[in-house]
Amino acid sequence: MSKGLSRIILSVALLAAACGLLLLLLPGPAYRRELLELRPALDLFRHSLWFGLAAGFLGLLAAITGAGRLRGGSTLCMVSVLAAVIIVIPPLQFRHTAASVPPIHDITTDLAEPPAFVALRTAREAAPNAVEHPGEAVAEQQRDAYPEIRPRRYQRSAEAVFAAAADQVRDQGWLLVAEVPEEGRIEAVAVTTWFGFRDDVVIRIEAQGSETRLDMRSASRVGRSDVGANARRIDRFLRALDDRLLD
Repeated sequence: MSKGLSRIILSVALLAAACGLLLLLLPGPAYRRELLELRPALDLFRHSLWFGLAAGFLGLLAAITGAGRLRGGSTLCMVSVLAAVIIVIPPLQFRHTAASVPPIHDITTDLAEPPAFVALRTAREAAPNAVEHPGEAVAEQQRDAYPEIRPRRYQRSAEAVFAAAADQVRDQGWLLVAEVPEEGRIEAVAVTTWFGFRDDVVIRIEAQGSETRLDMRSASRVGRSDVGANARRIDRFLRALDDRLLD
């Protein structure tokens, strides 16, 4: 095959890689700065997969058809293929995770009486997702998907559990919105790294005889599905709190 055609294939491969990287990296910051709505931002993120696949295929094709004979051609072919790998992994992981969890966004350890948002109620009323827990249909999906999300009971005073939970919230780097010891209520906002999604957290701590019970709820403000984020947040928080209180 002629060097000219190999050069064209390599150029298109590099262009596809550049477009793929832009579609992968820009939607998050653009959404955070309110330059894009959620749906278009997620669509652009998903579309990066196809550009990544094209970059990988064309980079390999360029190498096979003689681009390596061009000045710097071998290096550019490798760049295109490596960029393709970087591009396709995040959207593929997103697709896999989204397909493996139910399309819900409100997770709680107490499905009968979920902890209520008080300090964050106004912020949630202004958001697309509801303030109140969605109800039994979502609860049933949570039971099936996340059986590990359960209340915690500690052989410690309510005051000690409250203090430990508040310290753990700070250690998580969440924005502590309310800390009300007399009500046993802690409210905080967790902001995701890339898209800057704001998910609301409320923790309820109650003395029950010789034990202290802790319940937790984490709910996204936007999006029908959280892709498992709220369940992971609760699970990691409670595991860390167990280590803090059971040492």
